[in-house]
Formats: sequence, C-alpha cells, structure tokens
Amino acid sequence: MKNCIKIITTCFLLFSLAGCAPGGEKNDSTLTVWHWMSDREDSLQALVDRFEQETQLKVKLELFAPSEAYAQRVKASAQTGILPDIYGVLGEKRDFASFIQAGYIEDLSEALLKKENNAPAWKEKFFAKVLSVNEFLPGNEFGVSPGVYGIPLDATTIQMVYNKSLYKKAGLNPEAPPKTWEEFLDHCRILKQEGIPALVGGFGEIWMLDALASNFAMNLMGEEKVFETYRGKVSYTDPDWVKVLTLFKQMTDHKIFVEGAVTMVNKTAEQTFANERAAFAFNGSWCVNVYKGMNPNLQYAAMLPPAVNSFHPMRIWGGAGSSWVVNAKSPRRQDAIRFLQWITDDNPQAYLAESTENLPSNKASVRKISPILAEFADDMDNTTHPNIYLFIFPAMLLFVVFSVYPFFKVIQLSITNWNGISPAIQCVGLENFWDLLMDNAVFWLSMKNALFVTFLALTVQNCVALFLALLCDRDIKGGNVYRVIFYLPPVLSGIVVGLIWNWIYDGNYGLLNHFLKFIGLGDLSRAWLADSHTALISVAIIHMWKGFGWGFVILLAGLQSIPRELYEAARVDGANTWVMFKNVTVPLMIPVFILVSILTILGTMQIFDIIIATTNGGPGYHTEVPITRIVQTMIGSSKFGYACAMGVTFGLILLAVSMVQIRVSKIMRQV
Repeated sequence: MKNCIKIITTCFLLFSLAGCAPGGEKNDSTLTVWHWMSDREDSLQALVDRFEQETQLKVKLELFAPSEAYAQRVKASAQTGILPDIYGVLGEKRDFASFIQAGYIEDLSEALLKKENNAPAWKEKFFAKVLSVNEFLPGNEFGVSPGVYGIPLDATTIQMVYNKSLYKKAGLNPEAPPKTWEEFLDHCRILKQEGIPALVGGFGEIWMLDALASNFAMNLMGEEKVFETYRGKVSYTDPDWVKVLTLFKQMTDHKIFVEGAVTMVNKTAEQTFANERAAFAFNGSWCVNVYKGMNPNLQYAAMLPPAVNSFHPMRIWGGAGSSWVVNAKSPRRQDAIRFLQWITDDNPQAYLAESTENLPSNKASVRKISPILAEFADDMDNTTHPNIYLFIFPAMLLFVVFSVYPFFKVIQLSITNWNGISPAIQCVGLENFWDLLMDNAVFWLSMKNALFVTFLALTVQNCVALFLALLCDRDIKGGNVYRVIFYLPPVLSGIVVGLIWNWIYDGNYGLLNHFLKFIGLGDLSRAWLADSHTALISVAIIHMWKGFGWGFVILLAGLQSIPRELYEAARVDGANTWVMFKNVTVPLMIPVFILVSILTILGTMQIFDIIIATTNGGPGYHTEVPITRIVQTMIGSSKFGYACAMGVTFGLILLAVSMVQIRVSKIMRQV
C-alpha cells in the first residue's frame, strides 16, 4: 500500500511541476490591474496596449477567473495587506465599505470634480445614475465618509426584450411591443394561439423575480413607497403589494410563463429566448453579448415592462456593470487615476462597447454603439439604482425563513418527543439531551469519525494545497489550465464525486484494485468501502481530493499578493529558500492560513453528501458522521425531537470550535 501511495503521489507532483516555471520580476513603475472579466480580456488588453503607446506608462493586466476565485483572491490579498494598484470589489455594499474603512480604496471625488484646460470635469462624462452606484452619501449606515470610490467601466439595465420574428409570425407589428398591461395580455393571447410561448426569465434566481416584481410595484405605488417597504415601514399586506402579486397570478392563469421558467436559471432562460422558444424575456443589457454568441441572427428589440397604470412611471433597475477602484495605499495612485480617466474617455469607451457589446458608462460613447445596445441606453432615464434596502431585503427574507425560523424551531422541538407525523407533541424537558450524553454511543462514535476526517483534512489536504500553491506561485505556462484542473474537484457535486469513487474503490472491478494488480500488489486488493479497516480512511481520501482545490485557490491568492521585492531583498541578504519561506512567506500568510483552517474545520465536520453516496455510514457505523446520524434518527427512526436535540448539541460543539478558532486567530495576529 505504501508503494502505491508513493507512485500516485509522485505522478501527481510531476504533473503539477510540469507547468510551473519561474516568473519574472515586477517593475516598480508598472501599474498592476486585477480583473475577473474573461469575456473582455482581449478588449481590455488592446486598450492597455494603446494606453502604453500614448502615455509611455506600463500596465500589467492580470485576469483571475472565475469571479468566485477572483473575489477570494482580493479578500486574501487584503488580509495580507497587499493589493494591486487597480482592482474591483465583488460583493455587497458592506464589503465595499469594509475595504474603504480598511484604507484600501481611494476617494476619487476630488479627481472627478477637477477641471483641466477648460475641459468638463471627469464626472460629467458619466451617466449620473451609473456613477452613483459607487457613491456613499452623507449619513450612510456604514459610517463611510461621503464620496465616490469607484469608476464604472460599463453600465447595465434590467428590463424586457421581445422577438421581432415571432411577433411577425403571430401577425403582430414587430415594431410595436406592448406598452400597457392590457396590451401585454392581449399580445400573449395571440402568441399562444399561434403556439408561441410568451415570457421566459431566470426566475429560479430569486433576484430576477424580485427585480420584475419591484418594476411593477414602482409603477403601481411609486418608488418611495417601495423603498419604504424595504425599510420595513410598509407591510407586504398593503393593497398595492396585493395588486403586484395579483399580476403574477394573472400571468400564471393565462399561462404566460414558459414551462419551467419559475425554477429556471438565467443561463437556461437566455438559451430559450436565443433559440426562439419564447417571445419575451426579462434580462439585463448584458444579454446583447450573450444572444450574439448563441444566435447571431436573432431579431429582437428592447422594451420596458408593460405599465399597469399611468400614475407612476415604469422604473427599471440599472447602474454600473463592472467597476474598478484605486488602491489608496499604492505609491502609483496618480498614475492609476490617470489610467482610469483614459479608459473611461470617449474613444476607449466606444471601442469597449463595440467589442464587448456592453453599455458604456460614458454618455458620449452611446452615439457609437450598436442599434440594439442603443435601445437599452435609451431607457437609461427610466433606471433607478437599488439602494441597500433592496439588496438586504431578499437576503434577509431568505435568512429569516431558512435559517432563523428553523433555528428556533429546532430548539423548540429538541425538548419534545415528536415523531414528525403525529399532531400531538409532548414536552419531555431535557430528557433527550440526557439520553444523548449518557446513552448514545453511536452519536459520539460519529463525532470521533468526523474529527478523524477533519484532522486529515487540516493536515494532509491543506499541506497538499499549500505545496501546489507554492509550486505555482509564479508565471505558469498554461496557468489558467492548471487553475481549472486544481479547482475542478470542489465544484463537482458531492454525489457525483461519491459515485465516481465508488467505481474506483469497487472490490470486483474497481480501478484501484486493477492498478494494484498491475504493479504486483494484488494481495492488497479489497472492497475498500465495505472493509471496516479501510472504509473511513477511503472516505477521508475522497473528501480531501474534493476539498483541496478550495485551499489551493485561497492560498495561491495569498502567495501571489506577497511582493517579489521582499524575496529579492532576502536573497540579497543570503537567505535560502527555506529561510525565505519561514521569515517572509509564513508571517504574511498567517491570516490566510487561519481562514483556510476555519473553512476546513467547519466544512469537514459537516460532511454529508459523500458519505451518503458511498457508504451511507457503513459498514456498521464505521463511517457514520454527525449529520448522517441525525438524518437517520429523524427519518429512519421517526424520532424528530431526539434528532433535533442531536442537532442542537452538534451546533453547540461547532460554535465552541468556532469561538476557539476566533480566539486563537486573534492571538496569532498579535504575535
């Protein structure tokens, strides 16, 4: 078995080393720009090349995709105190505010208002509503000083589009989309008679459904009343909100939604509209580029959602699409501002809009965009920017419904003997907790199993992740390919991973046993998941294989944010690789190590899907973990009250572990 592990490990490391090559040195005068927009990489690089030719300033454009990996990289870099000259913050307004308060984002208000050579101020170039997305007003709830802290590269609106070809096929005027609710219902009826589905949207993503509902709400009751609702001052039982819900009931009764639209993700909805299987779509202006790739011959146009009444204007959500900020701690802040001023000027914005099919943030550039984009731009005056209440409300609603309420309900049920079916619920006090502590050996065995897997994940998994991150902490041939390879296991479904490894571990035709026989170690062959001696370690290996990619991405982000100048200075002082790792890398990476450790412990202690897909807790109870034990007690034994007591106990254990981790992290930060 030891020989097998050595062979597999060697092959894996050789594969990793193949693409890791030494990187070049960083020039102090070079501006570094990080971004996540893989669809705009070529266009942005072309603009960077033009900027360098015109200004003689050097700019290094670095892409980190997907956006989740980029966001992790930025957060890890902030924790180590090192960020590039220009970057973007992905997340909610509170995340943006935290970067500002930490001193990592420059206030650009003065630069935006400054006039040079009698030219208009930089601020005047932008759509006002687009620029306001990155603005903090006086008295904001985050305590951020008033100012504009980000520069929009492009703009976006969220509204409706309709298919002109399908309109013509149904005998409708392709140049006259419905403007009122009555016209919309009438057009949908005609389309339905011709066998043409009406409306599609990514309504499985709740923010899309919320956006459409708020469009109708602002038309029915006005913006202010909608915002008052988000602030909690107007109830959703208000007659105007009942009318909004009635509109969706009408659409359901008239079968206006495409089948499956309520649970459809936006990418599927975009494919449906692009393939001309729906006459209307609710989408954002980014759809122009998407539809162009899916169906270049698609004939469609933009429209506002149909107005329900004429008392209030129809408002749609809109604002900045992607924004960049300037690192307030960068010694090249003025050059960074100069670059942002240049890239948001008329000609660069027109080029970016033309090459990427995204709305420009520059007002003057609208004259040079495609006709379909111009239609979206024409509706910019109807946009309103969702303030913090719009972002908070859907999230808070979901949090209350799916987290807060179940939390208190579980505590309530934990002191009962409810079986999950009977309406009669008898309170038994702390009896469930006493039985759990004194007479439930299986539950504590499951805790022991979870702790064993967690220990392996903390040591082996994270060490592998760190080793690979160290190898690839430099320019890599085909670097994005390696990032995808290492990041692929975490994004796979746990059930799918379990089924794959079931086949690998199978005692009769498993790949592992065939490999052992091939190298002359056939005596070690066995049914790995059915053997009580190997089942738990086999499951742990699956979990570590699936989970190391998360640590790899976060650790690599932290490593790549350490300035190369520190290593060069240490090398000049005669430090070898080990000394540089110990005295430079480790101290700067401590916050990242803490983050990875916390995520590893909490994630591994709650392991569930891989166990269900492989052993279901067997053989015997050798791979039982707390979550599977709780589920088995609840569903298999119909002891809901007792299972809730187990859940509360497990939750308290995780809370205690988290508190210890937080305390340890504070001590380590002070060292």
